[in-house]
Amino acid sequence: MAETAIVVVVPEAASLVDGLRRRYTPDGAAGMPPHVTLLYPFLNGALLTATTEAGIHDAAGSFAPFDVALAATARFERPEDAVLWLRPEPREPFLALTAALVEAFPAQQPYGGAFEEVIPHLTVAVGEPTVLDAIEAELIARLPVRARVEEVALFQLEPGGWRRRESFPLG
Repeated sequence: MAETAIVVVVPEAASLVDGLRRRYTPDGAAGMPPHVTLLYPFLNGALLTATTEAGIHDAAGSFAPFDVALAATARFERPEDAVLWLRPEPREPFLALTAALVEAFPAQQPYGGAFEEVIPHLTVAVGEPTVLDAIEAELIARLPVRARVEEVALFQLEPGGWRRRESFPLG
């Protein structure tokens, strides 16, 4: 099965987090750039059609481009490890984009419906809390990262890693 994801790529964060993501996250190691996830998992790549892409285009096109700042860190604590992430502000446009995509594709729920609340975030690293403490201390000194969101992207996981399949402009 070819996994797919709809994300907002944040290239402005690359110089800060690319190396960390490649070292400390599975998707970063597989070539996924710094991003805020909108809808994952999405459809099997073999099931994507022109109609699917038109639905993503329509959902994205109903939003104006917006500015975002990644100004703070946060964590998801899990039994086996923790996830260090950057908090996008404002978060509302990401939530609205996710809601529009779910409305267009109701069978596709964020994170497969595993979480009651969708929390927009840019994952930096996954690991032991003490390792994340050191990473976080370095990150905080280099924040905020400011970005302009002008598109959403559809990525597909292939044998060589994540590949951008298509981009869909906002507005």
